Amino acid sequence: PVFQKQSAMVLLLDLSRSMDAADLKPSRLVRAKHKMVDLLRKRREGQTAFLVFAGEAFVVTPLTQDTATIMAQLASLDTALMPVQGSRPDRGVAKAIELLRQGGIAHGHILLMTDEWGGEEQMASRVVKEGHVLTILGIGTPEGAPIPLVDGGFLDDANGAIIMAKLDEKQLQRLAVQGGGSYQTIRNDDQDIETLLATPTGESLTSGMEQTELLAESWREEGPWLVLVLLPL
Repeated sequence: PVFQKQSAMVLLLDLSRSMDAADLKPSRLVRAKHKMVDLLRKRREGQTAFLVFAGEAFVVTPLTQDTATIMAQLASLDTALMPVQGSRPDRGVAKAIELLRQGGIAHGHILLMTDEWGGEEQMASRVVKEGHVLTILGIGTPEGAPIPLVDGGFLDDANGAIIMAKLDEKQLQRLAVQGGGSYQTIRNDDQDIETLLATPTGESLTSGMEQTELLAESWREEGPWLVLVLLPL
């Protein structure tokens, strides 16, 4: 019988305005999309869902084994598409927990890609209570960069000062620990996603495997016995 891994991962991508900052070239959002493609290519088994959030969270793709569908959605995503601005990863995490519950997943993996955490921090602890793991990939740099506007210029505050969008690594590291997972800052190589994709609970490679209705031939090699026939020659 053929077995397949029954793991489930929910990918959460920040689409708030700060993701347009260019401290990562050409922008945080573009780099995050490229990283997601790399991640999906490495993830060949299990179910994957894709959510985006700003002030509210929205499901782009429910749990599916077709990661190509998720990759096809990435090109059209832009921060201007979000109807409610803001940065509420906690609402994205809540939506991810809901998706896992609806899919009957007892132990899921939530991977959050963002530059900061706004909203209720206790949502990270709730992930563990629900039996899941939260890992975080920080997008950006601690030095930060201004947030460009569509019509030119940069986003400013009520006093007219330009807002610098900075990556809050310490906060995200703390919340990842609360969520039972780990934190990585986005890198140019694959070490960040390889670390985040590692089984957080230390399970073996065969854990979470389920037998399918498919059958596969298993060949037994008998060829080496022909050597005995050839030895006299």
